[in-house]
Amino acid sequence: MFRRPTPAAKAFLALPFAFAALISGQNPASAQASDPFALPTDLSINDARAREADGPGLSAAKVDGRSLVRMVDLLWVDGDLAIKAESAQMAGLPIDPSATGYIKLKDIEIANWTFDKLSQQLSITKFRDGDGANDVNMARFTGGTGERSPLPAMLIDYNLNATVTGDGVSAAGVVAPRLVYGNIQAGGAMQFVSNPAPGRSKIRRLDTTVTFAMPDKGLVTRVGDTITAGTQSQRPLRIGGLQIGTDFALRPDLVTNPLPAFEGNVAVPTGLDLIVNDRRFTGGEIEAGRFQVRNIPVSPGRGEVSVIVRDELGREVVQSARIYVSRELLAPGLWEGAANIGYVRRRFGQVSNDYRDLTSTFFLRRGFSKSLSFGVSGEVGIGVKNFGAQAEMTLFDRALAFSEVRFSKTAENNGFLLRGGLESAGPGFSVRAEAIVPSSGYRDLAAQAGDPLPAKQFNGSISFDLRDTLKVQLTASRQRRQFDPRYPRQALKLDLVRASIQAKLTERIDFYSDFSYRTGSQGNFSAMVGVNIQLGRKRAAQASLTRNGGQNSAQAAFFRPDAEVGDIGYMIEGLAADRPRLAGRLSTRTRHTRLEAEAEYNAGSLAARASARGTLIFAGNTFYARNQTGGSYALVRTGKVGGITVTRENRDAGVTDSKGRLLVEDLTPLVPVQFDLDPDKLPFDAVARSTYRRVVVSRGAVAAVNLDVAAYRSQLIKLLDSSGKPLPVGTNLVAQPSGKDYMVAFDGLIDFNALSGDRTLTLGHAGGSCEIVLPDMGEDSFDLPEAQADCTPLTIAQTRGENEGGATEGGP
Repeated sequence: MFRRPTPAAKAFLALPFAFAALISGQNPASAQASDPFALPTDLSINDARAREADGPGLSAAKVDGRSLVRMVDLLWVDGDLAIKAESAQMAGLPIDPSATGYIKLKDIEIANWTFDKLSQQLSITKFRDGDGANDVNMARFTGGTGERSPLPAMLIDYNLNATVTGDGVSAAGVVAPRLVYGNIQAGGAMQFVSNPAPGRSKIRRLDTTVTFAMPDKGLVTRVGDTITAGTQSQRPLRIGGLQIGTDFALRPDLVTNPLPAFEGNVAVPTGLDLIVNDRRFTGGEIEAGRFQVRNIPVSPGRGEVSVIVRDELGREVVQSARIYVSRELLAPGLWEGAANIGYVRRRFGQVSNDYRDLTSTFFLRRGFSKSLSFGVSGEVGIGVKNFGAQAEMTLFDRALAFSEVRFSKTAENNGFLLRGGLESAGPGFSVRAEAIVPSSGYRDLAAQAGDPLPAKQFNGSISFDLRDTLKVQLTASRQRRQFDPRYPRQALKLDLVRASIQAKLTERIDFYSDFSYRTGSQGNFSAMVGVNIQLGRKRAAQASLTRNGGQNSAQAAFFRPDAEVGDIGYMIEGLAADRPRLAGRLSTRTRHTRLEAEAEYNAGSLAARASARGTLIFAGNTFYARNQTGGSYALVRTGKVGGITVTRENRDAGVTDSKGRLLVEDLTPLVPVQFDLDPDKLPFDAVARSTYRRVVVSRGAVAAVNLDVAAYRSQLIKLLDSSGKPLPVGTNLVAQPSGKDYMVAFDGLIDFNALSGDRTLTLGHAGGSCEIVLPDMGEDSFDLPEAQADCTPLTIAQTRGENEGGATEGGP
């Protein structure tokens, strides 16, 4: 450590003053006597130069680009710049807390430093500690924020069809109305069948549900008809009741499964590159110090990730790690779960209301580490209690093991179910094996409610990527069921072996095949080979040969989908078999609906069908029709000005109608979307103010996007008072009904917006008020329109009493 006898800053600052005194001939002693702030009288130029060599003294400082509030004390020691220990601690530099005196900057572990003598400023860059630029989060959400402007709306999804056969004409359809307001939705679905089965109604209610989503918390609540959520071994049930659970789709910014990460140190600023499964990507620039790379996006399965940085000599340093990524795992600390309570619903789609026993289920999972997730679950109702636990974990970064154990108790039986398996997916080959073993006494809510008893299953598959263009998959399955008197015809044994091959012959021709052997009550072999041919951007053809149980058939199809508005789609399909079939389909997609017509000849019978599908939308006091169902929308309003070209993410989204409205569809929900207008296509009689909007649309809802656009046409009007003289300069007027303020200029003139829709101008004065009826302002007239004020005296009502009938008398 080093100590200094006197502050060097005084000597350095004294140098120019001492020099000025010498060349001016002024006596320093007399200056000191007359000015209390004068420099010491015993200071010479040589002293100032010597003191300046000691160091800059008190100086301004920046650390990592942030200016410090206090100055730091600096000193030159043996030609090296040093900083006082107290100043280093104040600046947050990594020094020994017990250090005293002056410490050379080169002895402190910092990335670099510079000192500007002209500005007396020290700039220091510390080694990063995995923060700032060195915290590289590859899954960082870049969508930003947006305003939520929900709009009340009514949406009706429909799918209607009519069929003509030799037996007559029938019609059917599903209509699903829903009321939406942001994250709140209430709706359902109804089914209509013109020729129902005996004992069935023509109109059936499918479901009715109220949904409330909480995007910030990633939760959703449903009241009404819903399907229970649970683990893989919890069979779902339709219930009428309440459900609350996590919904990660509400949080696009959330990383739900563990992703690979790296940590390291670099001595100098360098570039960061990533290699994921033999593909190299640029990860950005990092600064000297410790760095961390988090949430590296990779495909599920096995893989290898490498991080490449450069050392101080420019050499590349590579860090590599094997990984196994699975969507079955939860990110560390993340919870997932759901709770369901309600009455079991049976015969869905057959009757409207068949609610039976009260039941409740739940499941809860948590990610404990990057390689382990654990959960518990349970079911209670219909005389059964069923609880279980599950776990998923990675093995040596090459595979995923999963297991679940469940116990059940009824009045008659106790039982258990074991489920376990192993999977390893990745380039080259993938393998999966799974076993589900229930005991004879095992029961769950689904079995108690009427579903078949769970079966004992053993499933396995293996696939090979022999080349980039050739894939082979082998699967085998064995299933054994207990005899269930409720389903006496159900097969108790089923074995299946299957092989499939996919190959890309050319850029436009794909080959596929499938061979399987099934054993149950009797053996059955089937084989199929086929090709897909892409004939252009939208047209394609497909052909196949099949042998199934000793029966041969051939099939061919030529089709074109109707993917966009204005497209005409078609399909021609032929089947050569014991029951030959020939079918054709024609479809079109307009902006308002999708229409389809189909005809079929099957084994001597002829049938035809026509259908329509789309959504009817009522929002913002306007009715719309669109050709798709279940989407999210934004109603853009540009005041009352029509013909405005609206952009979405800097691309044209459409033009507003005559009332200044445009319904934009196909929006990605829960992700901020940017709306603006195209200034180059702005009509000459429109004025745009603040138009940029960034909006978040809820799922299946409608958002309001209000762009500040007004119709404007400048028109000079001469205003006269009741005596015919121009109104005084500076008179304030209010236009009605808009409420816009105007001020009178010289000669009683105002610059009025002739497209504002206002009808009168009003002004107030001490003796009363005036109203000015605006004149006609035709675009073809060159005359200066005039308007005269109609003034009335101000009357103050005074209460004088109340007559017998209860009326109040007043006077001027």
